[in-house]
Amino acid sequence: MDAPLLRITDLTVTFPVEEGGAGAVWTRPGTDATTDAVPPPRTRKTKGAGQSPKNGAAQRGSLLNFRGGQNGRFRAVDALSLHIDAGEALALVGESGSGKSVTALSILGLLDAPGRIEGGSIRFAGQELTALNGAGLRAIRGNRIAMIFQEPMTSLNPALTIGAQVAEPLRLHRRLSRREARGEAVRLLTKVAIPDAAARLDDYPHQFSGGMRQRVMVAMAVACNPALVIADEPTTALDVTVQAQILALLKNLTGRAGVEGRESGEAAGETALPAGGRGSPVASPRSEEPLLRQGAQRRQAGSKGADSGQEGAALLLISHDLGVVAGCADRVAVMYAGRIVETAPAATLYAAPRHPYSQGLLRSLPRQDAPSGTRLQAIAGQPPDLAALPPGCAFAPRCPQAQAICVQQRPKLLPVGDRSAVACHLYG
Repeated sequence: MDAPLLRITDLTVTFPVEEGGAGAVWTRPGTDATTDAVPPPRTRKTKGAGQSPKNGAAQRGSLLNFRGGQNGRFRAVDALSLHIDAGEALALVGESGSGKSVTALSILGLLDAPGRIEGGSIRFAGQELTALNGAGLRAIRGNRIAMIFQEPMTSLNPALTIGAQVAEPLRLHRRLSRREARGEAVRLLTKVAIPDAAARLDDYPHQFSGGMRQRVMVAMAVACNPALVIADEPTTALDVTVQAQILALLKNLTGRAGVEGRESGEAAGETALPAGGRGSPVASPRSEEPLLRQGAQRRQAGSKGADSGQEGAALLLISHDLGVVAGCADRVAVMYAGRIVETAPAATLYAAPRHPYSQGLLRSLPRQDAPSGTRLQAIAGQPPDLAALPPGCAFAPRCPQAQAICVQQRPKLLPVGDRSAVACHLYG
């Protein structure tokens, strides 16, 4: 069996705990005793706050240490492991703050201080990315691995024309002349359905709509025929019509267009959810085998495309919305509090998710076949404070199926079927 295109093993990324955050150990003023029973309340920062040692925390006590992680740091990504095969589409889903974007930035070495990779391995095409210096990473970014960011208005340079920005990776990595790169930029913008592309080359980002700017980002990402495209919330802040267009564009440019039964955002496997209650979704009578077979065919085609320099790139699609990724993903990895809690082929996860968090995400989606007036089932509670995670399962305080062991012992991610794994005590 061929090695995965991308393999991440035990990736751990930390950030410093903010002063006054949960899990801090404080000393009482005038004493040497410490207490963690009632941490000082968080206060809203105001202008000038923290400038004088007589104010704020100094009056309540002095910050000594944090238990959010080693040396006062918490884990935004905690021993994460995943892989992506050549030509495969993997969706990484979870609520905001679960560590999805931090994972993506870590792959490309774009994680800014104070965040840092504490441990683990990121191997791409057999090369260890965490060992590369700046020049080595720049040779890969935008060339072998490309990224589409959440907000194109802040990702595009407002002082440069669209043509200059699309042409930049072509000149840098493919060594095209200025004229050649400009002609290729016109072709790419036409391919992503920018009307009158040649006339728009000299326009600036503010002259494009949000959807058009995201199309420009897609054109830049695929300019050098990368082997892997990372799309980090590519439909954020776009209306549903434009969302569908961007997702269709991604499927087309990564060799996934025309897959029957998974168009128009239709969930793979025709997920059948119970009408109310907290029960697990039930499997669809429709067979999953055709979908899994189609996924294997696409991966094989994508692998050939990568070898020949043609389009058919692997895709890492990051989203908080399972409905958005339903029509694009071969596999889905569900992330919660910096950890992977479930991975499965898309058809399997949509038909019968195993982890209670995955079930909750699916139940929270609106359904066209639901009776009028049906209320969405939200997941109770709030995501945990990463600086003060419980010793057991991070989802236990919100889980309707939690047991005593769940609050005491952290579950391991264990295989539960073909290409599936789940971190839950309900499964051993």
